[in-house]
Amino acid sequence: MVWKIAICDDNSFYCDKMQNLCQQRLEMEYQQAEFYIFHNGEELLKNFSYFHMLFLDVEMEGMDGFQVAKELNMSGYQGKIIYITSHDEWVQRAFEVNAYRYIYKKDIGDIPDVMMDVINDLTKESGIIVKVKDSNNQLQVIQYEEIYALESIGDATAIILEGINTITTESVDQIMERMDQRFVLCNRGKAINLQKVKSLNRNQVILRDGSCYKVSRRKWRELKEAFLKFIEKSAKYH
Repeated sequence: MVWKIAICDDNSFYCDKMQNLCQQRLEMEYQQAEFYIFHNGEELLKNFSYFHMLFLDVEMEGMDGFQVAKELNMSGYQGKIIYITSHDEWVQRAFEVNAYRYIYKKDIGDIPDVMMDVINDLTKESGIIVKVKDSNNQLQVIQYEEIYALESIGDATAIILEGINTITTESVDQIMERMDQRFVLCNRGKAINLQKVKSLNRNQVILRDGSCYKVSRRKWRELKEAFLKFIEKSAKYH
């Protein structure tokens, strides 16, 4: 997962400082990010694409940070906005535009912690963080939609993805405790993503990539009920 981080401040010093602080922390956490730097609100809106988080200066020439946030909210922006300012009289207005956090420039050293809070929150909403086996416990962020299945390999687990598979030091049961309702055990040590199911019956489930998993007698009813609920829920939103 590559996080998209935007910084909008009319002072280049703060833009560079925030990016450097965030980059250092990302390297420590084994995370990757792309940074997008803007020096005023107009430039940001003109070149806007989806960002997971936006560090936004309140006081800028032209459009201020609150005007920028209102424009983004009107366009349906779902990322996290973190306000940066030198004054505390703007705090109340920050809540009016659903800001994720409010940071004083004198506390700019807190930026990396806030960035990691956003990453952890977004991961909980749409994905999972796992430790990669044989990589000094490097952390990897995996989106739920990328996962086809989980397969037990001794004490480890293979996470079957659309791209290159990942092997983590956690067991299938440990991972399943953090997964959402799309993921269901179909056999001992094996779980599938209902979103990736092409067909299923009492004996097997076939996923969209052509892979096939046996369904145990004990798990068939649970799998069938979970799949029907998933289909019903999905139909409501299409």
